Amino acid sequence: MRKETWNQWMVHWYQFLRYAERKGWIDGIGFELWQAKQRGTSERLIAALRPEEYRAFAGAARTQRLRAGLATFIGTGMRSSEVTALRDHDVPSQTEFAGVLYRPWMIVGKGQKSREVLWPLSAAKAVHAYRLGERRLAIEALKERLRSGRVPIGQTFLIPTANRHGTGF
Repeated sequence: MRKETWNQWMVHWYQFLRYAERKGWIDGIGFELWQAKQRGTSERLIAALRPEEYRAFAGAARTQRLRAGLATFIGTGMRSSEVTALRDHDVPSQTEFAGVLYRPWMIVGKGQKSREVLWPLSAAKAVHAYRLGERRLAIEALKERLRSGRVPIGQTFLIPTANRHGTGF
């Protein structure tokens, strides 16, 4: 919490306690406002990662899914809730970059408001690699568990539909 926020809270609490004291609800508060306030300068709560810290952080991602999420999260500056709410059509394809490393892209952010982020080509590539590799394999494995009856469809996020073969998958 920043020093300014703390001090603002303390002013409100102090005023409330003094009011309660005047009303006779409490005997005394035992301190003065200056004793509860923080002095000096606020420390920075957020600092950018140094390149070696980013490499160590990114190196800890053991799956394509984590690498894609990390590249998107750090590369775009999106909130974690925005990254986790992304759908396939929310991610620009690699062909949409046309020789540039970053592409402006609209997303739905906090409060269902649209906002523009700069999407890096490296993040789009990571998401595409995940889609073609690990994700495809995970979907196929889930479909097989559903077909064999090892997992009931009610325990998944899927909605059964008929495909061209007349089956649910």
